[in-house]
Amino acid sequence: MKETGHAKKYIKMKDDDKISLIIEKINYAWLNKEFHLLEDLLHESVIFLSPDFKESLDGKKACIRSYRDFMDKARKIKFIPEKIAVFFLNETAVATCPFKIGFEIQDQMNFESGTEILIFEKTRNRWLLRWRVICNLKTITGEAFNL
Repeated sequence: MKETGHAKKYIKMKDDDKISLIIEKINYAWLNKEFHLLEDLLHESVIFLSPDFKESLDGKKACIRSYRDFMDKARKIKFIPEKIAVFFLNETAVATCPFKIGFEIQDQMNFESGTEILIFEKTRNRWLLRWRVICNLKTITGEAFNL
């Protein structure tokens, strides 16, 4: 199989840059309602934990549906990712992704900040999202958003 220029560039990237790129692609996919793009970024057995750690979604289809369900309800979304930190342990990567988000659901504006923790697993030389939780989720003022 002949490698394209994009594939060669990706192979030469450092792993932390690859993880950051995957996170950017995940954010792009859900924010732009291009949910099909998530298919190649999530592990088949991915798990999403609720912010209170009491509930989980298991499997790629359920996790992609959660993005779709949120985007079906939310309007006027503004998502501000902050600096990503990536840590490695062999074939596992843990990324911490602080963020701010503003959105409207049922005519009510919501402004939140938190940290998304993403765990990636390297399988067949590809990094795939394997586990996700949002921590430190809190309500903030909306002055910085200008929605």
